[in-house]
Amino acid sequence: ISLVIYIEKNANVLVDWIGFDLGPSNQSMLNAMGVSLTSDNKDYAIPHPNRPGDWLYLKPDDTHNKKNIISALRRGDVMISSSLAAEENLNSKKATFNDVIKVFNSQQKRELKIAKKLKPEIIKPSPFEVMRENTADQVHSVDVSSAIQFLDKKSCENNKQNATTFFLKTIRKFHDITTDNQGWKIDEKEKYDRDIKFLN
Repeated sequence: ISLVIYIEKNANVLVDWIGFDLGPSNQSMLNAMGVSLTSDNKDYAIPHPNRPGDWLYLKPDDTHNKKNIISALRRGDVMISSSLAAEENLNSKKATFNDVIKVFNSQQKRELKIAKKLKPEIIKPSPFEVMRENTADQVHSVDVSSAIQFLDKKSCENNKQNATTFFLKTIRKFHDITTDNQGWKIDEKEKYDRDIKFLN
């Protein structure tokens, strides 16, 4: 916390979140801040120590996020709110791993693969398989989200966006923002406001 205050006051930057892995010492640190990383807890931020009225977000590093999100999608459908589905002109409210399976199956006998990264282990994992970063990357790719939209002829005909494509593109945008090691310059307020709005 002292470091966040020091950086903001002396380096002319804004610190909006702290990223961390899920080691025991980091979990202890979060507990000391009053944040518990459990499925029941919905609050992953504390009042900002340097800017009253703002929040300091605490999040696992992107590797953990990516694995957890793709693993959750593979276990079951992800529901998107009705308002967001309407706003983004989606074909449904449901992002589903079945769309990824369709892409995999459609290219099995084709020499030219439209989603080259997809491998059998992501589609039919063994009982002992643990989701790893390179496994998650097979789904977390532009090729896969584009291929899903391309193969969804019904959505294309109706000028709709496939919900799974939207979900994967959104996760990629989140990844791009949170792993941007350039951050925001003070004079880039428009980009800062846009990205913070997206993250919120």
